[in-house]
Amino acid sequence: MRRLSWVLEMVRTLLCMYVGVLIASYLGSSEACTRSLLRVLKPVVGSGFYGHAASLSALSSSVALYAAQDKVDSTREAVGLLLLLAFPTSVAAALQFYLPVIVPAVGPAGLFMVGISVVGALLTSAFGRVLLPEREDGDVPGKITLVRNPWRTAHKVFLRVGPAVALAMVAVKLGERYGVTEWVEGILHPLTRSVGLPSDASLVVFGCLINVAVGAALGADLWASGKLRMEDLALALAFGRALSLPRINLQFLFPPAVTFFGKKGLLGATVRTLVETLANVSVVLALTAFVH
Repeated sequence: MRRLSWVLEMVRTLLCMYVGVLIASYLGSSEACTRSLLRVLKPVVGSGFYGHAASLSALSSSVALYAAQDKVDSTREAVGLLLLLAFPTSVAAALQFYLPVIVPAVGPAGLFMVGISVVGALLTSAFGRVLLPEREDGDVPGKITLVRNPWRTAHKVFLRVGPAVALAMVAVKLGERYGVTEWVEGILHPLTRSVGLPSDASLVVFGCLINVAVGAALGADLWASGKLRMEDLALALAFGRALSLPRINLQFLFPPAVTFFGKKGLLGATVRTLVETLANVSVVLALTAFVH
């Protein structure tokens, strides 16, 4: 039954991914939608072609990378673009998952966690914008449409990325089955103490490594029982999410990055994961020092 449940979860994830790619493809073919996204995200991602692609990542990173693949000529550009995608992707995750799922479970602690994740992503995108050539900011095409044939694009993107995502999910599940997660839990207790969080926070962090929703559910019980203060719960959730970024990116960022950019995408996704994780952990450490 547990195995069937996991298979159904993977099918649901892939189905949601396909629907998201399809919607993003159609919206990406709309000049009005692309301009609206760019207008909102322009202060962070810029207004050049890469800014347009990064804006589309608020809908689907896969479609954004597909739309930009012909413009990426160097490793530096690939790394810069993948870093630039961090902020739009974080905003999308907040609207689609964290606000409707996490915040109702843990209240203000969830909002605090969302704020930390957005700040970390903002720092990551700012670094990416620095890496991209300055000429891109002025390279504004007359007609802004990132996708020409949305139906064909959606199918092409999904058929190329979907199997890789499924394979990554299987790898993560095998890690859980063969005790990797138990080993991780063993090292989390001293780790949470070292950053200034109470020992009970290690359970929240461990839950986030499986899924942030799991961490929130565990944290809600600890908060209700008085074992964790609201601010400690928020920091534990943010810390757990930061440590879970490698797992999340392994499943959803690495497959399209490698599919469309090859070795440059692999390096870019690795750098993005390291930078974004360090940025989020740094924000958590700073706030922990301030709170305590």
